[in-house]
Amino acid sequence: MKRTLTLIVTFFIGAANVLAQSQFYNIAIGVNAGLTTAFTGLNYDEGLAAFNSNKKSLMINKAPSFGVSLDYYFTPFLNAGVEYNINQLKDGPDKHNRQFTSDFSTIELRAGVALGQFVDYRYNDILYLLRGLNLSIGYGILSGKNKVKPFIPNITVDKGGIDKTSDLNIPESERKIYNPAGYRQHAGDIGKEKLENVSVIPITIGYNHVFYNQYDEQKVLLGVNLKTVFTSSDDIDGFNDDPKVYNNKAKDMYSVFGISLKYMFGTRSLYY
Repeated sequence: MKRTLTLIVTFFIGAANVLAQSQFYNIAIGVNAGLTTAFTGLNYDEGLAAFNSNKKSLMINKAPSFGVSLDYYFTPFLNAGVEYNINQLKDGPDKHNRQFTSDFSTIELRAGVALGQFVDYRYNDILYLLRGLNLSIGYGILSGKNKVKPFIPNITVDKGGIDKTSDLNIPESERKIYNPAGYRQHAGDIGKEKLENVSVIPITIGYNHVFYNQYDEQKVLLGVNLKTVFTSSDDIDGFNDDPKVYNNKAKDMYSVFGISLKYMFGTRSLYY
């Protein structure tokens, strides 16, 4: 009888251990797409008379971003990987008639973790739904160029922003010198066209919805993500002006709001 009880207890302990663990795939390959928003030195506050209608709007000056990724999952909620992205960034014209388009690529190394790593979600419906909330941080390199053209001296433009070589109806003292949008607006702008090996720090918050296979293993991750990329350059937008005059006091940054799709495969590990 004692031996029988020992066998029963051993069986249930073993069964509990099996139920408490699950298998997961270690490798994920993914694609992503989104829309970028620029946060650079362009200024929309208290615009000049000629440009005071220029305002930064949530739904304008968006540009595409596409990427691929490769990740290794240490647990279903803890991963590290590499990501390559092709981005476009655009903005303007601002109150100084500055406008730009930049095309560049980034390669990023990053590590990420999801809420499910820290909570026991098996017996709580809310935590079960929220287990896919995630955060990642990384380091990368940005390279590319912008399309901002050099300053052109001796262009006279009237207050309405119309290019003219001369206008006798406007007194000389009231005439302003503005280059067309997409050009540097004065000779002292030291902005660069080429972007080479610019350091970036991407921080991403997101949510992954998991699709399981017939063995209850996570197989596909569908994500919604907001990534903010801090750069070490002030030339992403092609302008690098005196911060006292142009309110240009910080390095350029941008965000990408988009979706991602990851397919998991390869070796498996146990998760307890």
